[in-house]
Amino acid sequence: MSSPSVIAVTGASGSLGRVFLERIAKENSVQRIVALDRRAPKWSHPKVEFIECDVRDPAIADHFRGCDSVVHLAFIVEHSGRDEALVQEVNVGGTRNVAQACAKAGVGQLVHASSVAAYGFHPENLDGPLTEDAPTRGNPDFYYARTKAEAEHVLDEFERAHKGIKVARLRPSIFLGPRGHRGLDRFRKRTWMYPGGRSKKLPVHVTHEDDVVEAFWLAVKRGAEGAFNIATDEPLPISEWARAMGKWPVPLPGAILGIADLAWKLNVSKVNPVWLRAGSQYPIVVSSSKARKQLRWRPRYDTTGQVLRAFAEAPTAMASRGTKLLFGLPVAVTRLRGSLPIGGRGAAGMKGMNGIANVVFTGEHPSEWRIEFNDGTLGIRSGIHPDADATIKIKETDFSDMLAGKLSYSKAAMTGKIRCTGDSGYNLFVGGIVGAFQRAQQRGPAGRMFANLVLRGNGVTAVPHGG
Repeated sequence: MSSPSVIAVTGASGSLGRVFLERIAKENSVQRIVALDRRAPKWSHPKVEFIECDVRDPAIADHFRGCDSVVHLAFIVEHSGRDEALVQEVNVGGTRNVAQACAKAGVGQLVHASSVAAYGFHPENLDGPLTEDAPTRGNPDFYYARTKAEAEHVLDEFERAHKGIKVARLRPSIFLGPRGHRGLDRFRKRTWMYPGGRSKKLPVHVTHEDDVVEAFWLAVKRGAEGAFNIATDEPLPISEWARAMGKWPVPLPGAILGIADLAWKLNVSKVNPVWLRAGSQYPIVVSSSKARKQLRWRPRYDTTGQVLRAFAEAPTAMASRGTKLLFGLPVAVTRLRGSLPIGGRGAAGMKGMNGIANVVFTGEHPSEWRIEFNDGTLGIRSGIHPDADATIKIKETDFSDMLAGKLSYSKAAMTGKIRCTGDSGYNLFVGGIVGAFQRAQQRGPAGRMFANLVLRGNGVTAVPHGG
């Protein structure tokens, strides 16, 4: 299927819709975007045509005419949960109306924003990661999970009646990001508060909003059909989120649920307390291997911890002391000077080099860094860049062994301990760092002292010279 040139998006002004519009507007193949919502998006672009419209409007089909794909994002999530009739009308009735409008307007593909919550929180979830074949049962006492499941059942019926229309259902986990969510400031604080009880021990996926919208774009681009889980690897219990972000964990008292119930009843809070109880007994852990294989989805932030660190703007929070020392000093110099002082043959060798390589350390002490080349200058900064030319991944313990001389760069590269996506030429820079570190050990007491501090900070000792 050729890339679509006209795309309609419902819920275009929502938290996910805004980010999705920005993403697809970058595509040269997309000529026109029909943005549908009850209020105009706060972001504009020449390709975007806003139309004020409710997903329950039978005339919505008129706005779909000429569209190659419709991406249905409109859904009541946190707010308005007080009005059960409205939730049902918009979440389930709106989905039915949008699907029928696609058939009436001759649209070739409908991409629906479902959720892992459609599976529901059930005892069987403890058996292992859920694949897309698991039943979508929701939970009767949780309006969001229930209506996500019911909307999928509406699409089941629609698919049986309209064989010529491709229907894709994307089921993302909780997703976070600075653009779609306005609560970023509270994640910059030193503490992280979470409810106590059994729920604090149950694993939860958190995916970055950029990776979620990328999955939606890939589903549109590839003309996908069927269900796809969209979630990170390594879900974390909420009690471990603080550590992942370098913050102090503060468990909330059990009475918080009672307070939330009272605030809801008094109309002080707009968020239904059912959200605090969701997942208090059973987790929803899913496999996203189907999306990786069929959509070729490659999330920029692979793990839940990496997403949380990016959201909290603390990409190096969990790095070992040695790694923070080794990379932290160049980061500080780069911040002050704009680049690192490299002269002689080193600068000459980098002349004409331009690009960015992300370096992602995994394992017990994960962290993210990036190396920037700019025509003979070199800089190192914390965090990864979204448009890097390459991303290099290596366990921090393996990197430490390389620094200590216990593992050679060539062996690490040959055995897959160093993984690179993008331009593989940047792989050599890891060997360059290791070589420079080992040479520093031989350049007097200051170099040896620095090297020993780095190695001790990472819990390793150097192999004696010639050993």
